[in-house]
Amino acid sequence: KRKKLTGAYVCSRNNAYKLEDKSLFWDMMRKYDIVGKMKHLWKTEHKAYILQGEQVGPTIQNNIYNFKKNQWFLFTVKDFETRKQLNYTEMEKVAEVFGCNSVPVIETGVLKDILPDIDTAVNYTEKVCWMPIDDTKIETFKASSTSKGKLWKDYFQHEGIVVRSVNYDKDNGVGVSFKIKNYGYSETGLSKISSLCRELLNK
Repeated sequence: KRKKLTGAYVCSRNNAYKLEDKSLFWDMMRKYDIVGKMKHLWKTEHKAYILQGEQVGPTIQNNIYNFKKNQWFLFTVKDFETRKQLNYTEMEKVAEVFGCNSVPVIETGVLKDILPDIDTAVNYTEKVCWMPIDDTKIETFKASSTSKGKLWKDYFQHEGIVVRSVNYDKDNGVGVSFKIKNYGYSETGLSKISSLCRELLNK
């Protein structure tokens, strides 16, 4: 006998918002009609998901990406019943169902070949940059070894990168995931980074 899907909970890093309110978290739920689409999935496919993502936009961290509206980028999806974490390809399909973006992939390969040591990892992270495509998307890529400029003077940089094995499933103890921070991001400060990004956008 199928269980009945009665609703959904919204959680931040530290809190659960069980009742619908005017918070940004519930704004995203309404924007993407998460509850409605989740109920439809449960009714038609007997599927429900735990979605985890990053919220970005005008009201968040100085709007570094210069988006005109708040939006959501998925970075983790788990099957609600099995608690198994989906791989990136599967996550992209779920993101499409809910009408949101998934976090971009910069590169895939063997970790020891791409990031053999700490110095290489730090340098790699400083070369990861992005360019705006439109009001809803950005293109993320790694600048070439000949690219000049640093700390948002000549191109847009990210806060850092996440390295994750293709089979990563935290709750089931499979694979690894870790973040490499861009030192310059912390040293420069978010407010200055935001203004520098806008200068680049206006060139």
